[in-house]
Amino acid sequence: MELPYINFSDNLLEAKIISRPNRFVLICGNEASNEIKLHLPDPGRLPLIIKEGREIYYKPTDNPERKTAGSVILVKLDNGVFVSMNSHLANDLAELGLENKFFSELADTEIIRREFTWGNSRFDFLLNDVNGAEYLLEVKSVNLVDDGQACFPDAPTTRGVRHIKELIKWKNDTGNLAGVLFIVQQEQAELFRPCEEIDPDFAEILAKARECGIDIFVYDTKVDLNKIMLNQRIEQNW
Repeated sequence: MELPYINFSDNLLEAKIISRPNRFVLICGNEASNEIKLHLPDPGRLPLIIKEGREIYYKPTDNPERKTAGSVILVKLDNGVFVSMNSHLANDLAELGLENKFFSELADTEIIRREFTWGNSRFDFLLNDVNGAEYLLEVKSVNLVDDGQACFPDAPTTRGVRHIKELIKWKNDTGNLAGVLFIVQQEQAELFRPCEEIDPDFAEILAKARECGIDIFVYDTKVDLNKIMLNQRIEQNW
């Protein structure tokens, strides 16, 4: 089976990180030694990724009214690994994976709707299985990987906690199943765990969800200058 993938723009330009003045902006230097302001699509803390002097690749804008010169697509780590910087790609990859029966845990499901509101939250996918039972799926993008250990989140997330609580309520109220799919947007993770030291509330509610029968699974990706591709399931150690 061909692995599902998403192509990047074919006109990516290279620059190097100078600073990060806020969550959504990088100041970088290009080949002409000019400073350029770029949009950073991933608002996470990214402590192991965004470092001065690292190479980034960005898609330039052709909109003269835009406040930035383009959007950051990739960061190249010191070991040569590329990291995708668009957290929204996790949802697109999840959709491709579901449509192509890539995720073994969800091979018997079909997409009913993308972005489904239930309770007080909007979830990424509403699925159904071969028996017609509904399945609620939430997708999370992971970029914190340290010494082979993928971890989520890299900053406290009240929204993430609310989503997991709602998944538990969904299962209890409807009797239907639910799951959380973590997609690691780089290729050096060997294990996954929730970041209890960063957000103990999220780690606690995720553990409760697992105890309640919410499915939790993790996949990594292969990333290069041309594309991001779903790769393989990552084991969990928590």
